[in-house]
Amino acid sequence: MSVYLVNLIFSAIFIISAFLLPRVPRNSIFGLRTMATLSDEEVWKISNKKASYLMYILGLFGLILDAFFYLSGFPEKTFGNYLLMSLVISVVLIAVYLIIYSNNLWKKKNKGTKITSEVNIPLYFINIVGILTASFIVIGILMLFIPPNSLIGIRISKTLTNPELWHKVNRISGIGFILIGLVFSVLFFKDSSMEPELRTKNFNNHFLWFIVITILLSFISVGLAYI
Repeated sequence: MSVYLVNLIFSAIFIISAFLLPRVPRNSIFGLRTMATLSDEEVWKISNKKASYLMYILGLFGLILDAFFYLSGFPEKTFGNYLLMSLVISVVLIAVYLIIYSNNLWKKKNKGTKITSEVNIPLYFINIVGILTASFIVIGILMLFIPPNSLIGIRISKTLTNPELWHKVNRISGIGFILIGLVFSVLFFKDSSMEPELRTKNFNNHFLWFIVITILLSFISVGLAYI
């Protein structure tokens, strides 16, 4: 699949998400889900509106870049490498900013009050996430042995054109994915056995770390190809 098409799809997802964010009611599945936003309706609305603006900017910027580099004949593989790095950095920075923003907003509104979620995450959702996380173990094992391909692995120009580098990068990354799958699937399934409020609190914390560590691993994996 063309890198430009992939970027177009991601940009469209960001824009659609941006349109939906300020319109969805407080829920446990879609939106800026932190303990602060789930505990206060006003914080949810303001924080998701802010998230919407940032997602619009990210999506529109992605579309502009896509059109500019495609029309200028920029090498697709090089564009793909820059796209991956910029996407990872942008998403991490936006996520960190929004978490801090929503927490500060809640503290200003509820001074001296302990955060308690009014919306608990359903048990089935945590179990689904746990199963999907466990699939990281299978993906990691495949990465240890699979040759260069178009579906699984750290697929950038350097690894796809160098089988030795492909195996080196994907072995290290594969071990990382196996560890992530083992640790976080256990944590998620453990969360599912807790009381609703504690379950929601622990799952939110674990899920945040799961996303951050997975993104960091992906970023480090790409960097390994250039060392």
